[in-house]
Amino acid sequence: MSASLTLFGVAAIAGAVVWLLRRVFFGSGSRTPSPFLPPSQLPARSAVETRQSVRDESLKRGFSPARVPANLDAIVIGSGIGGLSAAALLARAGRRVLVLEQHDVAGGCCHTFWERGYEFDVGIHYIGEMAPGSDMRALVDQITDGQLDWAPLDPDCYDAIMIGDDETKRVYNVSADRRKFIGLLCEKFPNDVDAIKKFFNFADSLRKGSEPYWGLKFLPLTLSRLLARSGLLKYFFPIFRHLDESIDSHLSQLTDNQELRAVLSYCYGDYGTQPSKASVVMQAWLFNHFQGAGAFYPVGGASEIAYTILPVIRRTGGEVLVRARVTQLLGNPSTGAIEGVVVNGKSEVRAPLVISAVGLNNTAAIMPPGISAGRLPGLLNDMPIGVAAMSVFVGLKLPTDRPVESLGLRRQNVWRFTDPNLDKSVSEYLALDPQEAAASDAPLMFVSFPSLKDPTWAKRAALDRLTCALVTLTNWDWFADWSDARVKHRGADYEGLKGAIGRRLWEQTKAIFPQLADLEVEAFEVGSPVTNNFYIGSRRGEIYGLDHGLARTSADGCARLRPDIGVPGLLCSGQDVASCGFVGGLVGGLLCASDALGRNLFFDLAAQVRQERRRAKQMD
Repeated sequence: MSASLTLFGVAAIAGAVVWLLRRVFFGSGSRTPSPFLPPSQLPARSAVETRQSVRDESLKRGFSPARVPANLDAIVIGSGIGGLSAAALLARAGRRVLVLEQHDVAGGCCHTFWERGYEFDVGIHYIGEMAPGSDMRALVDQITDGQLDWAPLDPDCYDAIMIGDDETKRVYNVSADRRKFIGLLCEKFPNDVDAIKKFFNFADSLRKGSEPYWGLKFLPLTLSRLLARSGLLKYFFPIFRHLDESIDSHLSQLTDNQELRAVLSYCYGDYGTQPSKASVVMQAWLFNHFQGAGAFYPVGGASEIAYTILPVIRRTGGEVLVRARVTQLLGNPSTGAIEGVVVNGKSEVRAPLVISAVGLNNTAAIMPPGISAGRLPGLLNDMPIGVAAMSVFVGLKLPTDRPVESLGLRRQNVWRFTDPNLDKSVSEYLALDPQEAAASDAPLMFVSFPSLKDPTWAKRAALDRLTCALVTLTNWDWFADWSDARVKHRGADYEGLKGAIGRRLWEQTKAIFPQLADLEVEAFEVGSPVTNNFYIGSRRGEIYGLDHGLARTSADGCARLRPDIGVPGLLCSGQDVASCGFVGGLVGGLLCASDALGRNLFFDLAAQVRQERRRAKQMD
């Protein structure tokens, strides 16, 4: 590198740091006050509402033009956590917001459904960083008025990793205590102690070393992309040296033990991109997300998330309405700005700001003719849709002489792999034709028992009912022929294929938990990629939005994926703006609300958390 280029790089980094420090520590100069209240001013937590009719009145309020509030400040498309968090933060700042949801219940991937007396969650299985005092818990407390509580999963084993066939499978318990987990791995892999410690030292370095990466989203786009593409950031911040390094590549440099590499890659299903295609930074972040305080589940079930956020939005005159599909954005050809939405193909609703929290692909699909889509086409050209997924929901009736405690189940998840070569086994499975897949074991399967995780389950449902949820990755092409068919009218071939794969997954589950084999199955529902399209608005059955491959997690990808996509009057929120999952969507909402209010809400949240920690320390 020449001296002049080095000087230019130092100057560019210095300028960026000055800019970033000004924004982070002094905000953006907005006159909008911080929307966050001291925790002491939040209402006392109420008991979980168990009357379903009361919950439905709030969560299933249908759209009609008469229910649209007057003088809206913003319209939010989509009621997943990305949309609800953005709307609630705007409401906290006094804004009147209308949230529109295409499904018949609010919540997006946080919604639940009841089938034959069993409640099933469709997307919330476990969440990290929800311990009291954490930044993300503080944010959730703000948007729920402190009404949402969290129950911990088993801290000694929130995830159980099972690898191999049923007769010889190896089990590795993932503890929330990182030291304990490292100790277990060192016992299991005594020849790879150095590799294990190096990997987790790397993960530890990202706990405080990721701020410059996320800081790219706050810089002006031109400067942010200049820094990202120059390669200069690698000389100043270690995280940028690893963003383009796949999990497989990183681990292969540490060890040639395939089993250990599988254990260190196991939870890639939480973002859906195979280890050969995903950044090792993404995997390290996920370990950091859960290890420390552990994993949590919402008390009252997943629907409690939306149920506790909606009153915050409605308090300032806003509303959340379902059965409200936005079929097109309204644009002003003379200004190129978005000025509202068309609902269900006929009702126009206008507001000075529209927030799309339904993913970039869905946003592109509803852009009005004659209005520039800004940076959307370029983003979608460079970042493909994520992998499709399937789910199975099982409701089990327990005999009176076999209480749930007698089954020996724990408040944990199980990640089941048929082969330690995670990448190869999944690639081979996805390459099968549909009938071959239906007759084959899924090489990756996530197993969870939601009713065990929720301490209110017995009161809300019944002691003699157990729910089980199964998830695996699948091939969209297996089901693509039915993508345009009506729900519940897709025909015998579709039902046969979907049912065959679902039953195969259930057989695999009973092999893991033989104590379930003789229980009565009262509810059995299978969700295919086409199901995902209908109920959660996917495009190709994906559950994590844009693929979390190297293009997305690169420095340039981070810089480009932001709420402002270059279309006046339109911002984006949710997973595609930040990262996948509940916390990813939540951060997307925080980013979006920051742009909408012209105020750095990350600074406000951090200041609030620091103040509360000082107060707690003084009380001690």
